[in-house]
Amino acid sequence: MLAAAWLASLVMLQPALQEYEAELADGTQVSGSLVALKADRTVTLAHDRAVDVPGSALVRLRQRGVPLPAWPSGPHLLLTNGDRLPGRFVRLDNRFAIVRPAWTNDPTEELRVPLSVLSVVWLDLAAHSLDPHSLEWGEGKRPRDVFFFRNGDRHQGTLIDYDPKAHSLRAKDPDTGRVAAYELTRLGALALSTELSRKPRVTDPYWQLVLAGGGRLSVTELHSDGKEFVGKTLFGSTVKLPLHAVVELAVRGGPAVYLSELKPSAYEYTPYQPAAGLSWPLSINRSVSGRPLMLQTARGREVFDRGLGTHSQCRVSYRLDGQYRRFAALVGLHDEAQAGQRGSVQIDILCDGQSRLAEPLRELTHADGPRAVDIDVTKVNQLTLIVNFGRGADVQDHVDWVDARLIRLPQ
Repeated sequence: MLAAAWLASLVMLQPALQEYEAELADGTQVSGSLVALKADRTVTLAHDRAVDVPGSALVRLRQRGVPLPAWPSGPHLLLTNGDRLPGRFVRLDNRFAIVRPAWTNDPTEELRVPLSVLSVVWLDLAAHSLDPHSLEWGEGKRPRDVFFFRNGDRHQGTLIDYDPKAHSLRAKDPDTGRVAAYELTRLGALALSTELSRKPRVTDPYWQLVLAGGGRLSVTELHSDGKEFVGKTLFGSTVKLPLHAVVELAVRGGPAVYLSELKPSAYEYTPYQPAAGLSWPLSINRSVSGRPLMLQTARGREVFDRGLGTHSQCRVSYRLDGQYRRFAALVGLHDEAQAGQRGSVQIDILCDGQSRLAEPLRELTHADGPRAVDIDVTKVNQLTLIVNFGRGADVQDHVDWVDARLIRLPQ
């Protein structure tokens, strides 16, 4: 009791503490100023009094009222696990890319990123014909390194090194053996070959951070004193982040299992006009149009990293085998002018063939906004998500199920 009272009095002396909301495995929400985060993921939040949230029950932390931002619009690195590290490329050092992170004003702070976990170096996102949202960057196969120029040209080769005097990258043509130098000021992006790339291996629970500038970063050993976060990236670098720079902290490998990580037991799509020959496959962590998952919520336009992209009319099923207690998601029409804003659908959620929505949504439109669903799936063997045609046939029926997650309660 004395410790809790002391922490509460400490918070009163620190009005600048960042406000967060914690989601627990049982669906409970706890909010307050972030006082501390321990290495075991235990979080101390304070409102009227200090409350400890056990790390084993924590699903995620979010800044109150702050929307999840779009991916970085400035220079950044795309890593093989999907992380987006905002910052400027400085140089190459042996088999490492040296980056100055965007969240610091310290000109001496640098991160060493192994080339083996590096997918794309974005130098200039305004460069001709370069779209950082394109699926080719994260899922495409590249036998060679590809140099994308700001004028739209592209060359293939094998990256050799960096020339600090000329501020250029040197590459060798595997066919002719010739070496060419490409000045950084002429390049829009460098996409590394996928032949030798790898994803960082993680066996224990870790954190996925969403940063205020749109960055996404996975870290371990994260802790906080209520003033900043300190953690270690999956590629081994220590990072320090001010509290205001971290919008969300999601626990991966903890109580939550995302549907995008599971293989569906069945997926059925029924076209509105079978003769037209159109088909909309299930999309993982993207909308059905291949764009980032995007919804207009009460916080504003938000971009989500995990979820399913679907289109009317479809149903997708997952085997649960009674392993989970809750299913939760936010479902709505994708928030882009030509891909969801004019859509109208009906949705339902079945557990072992029976509807579990108190009232199946007779109509879901973009104007209505997305709906949160949270249902008990105790002893449920099969979960089925349904998207049916609405009043507008199948026009722009792009439906995003974001943060669709199954929750196990801690033992």
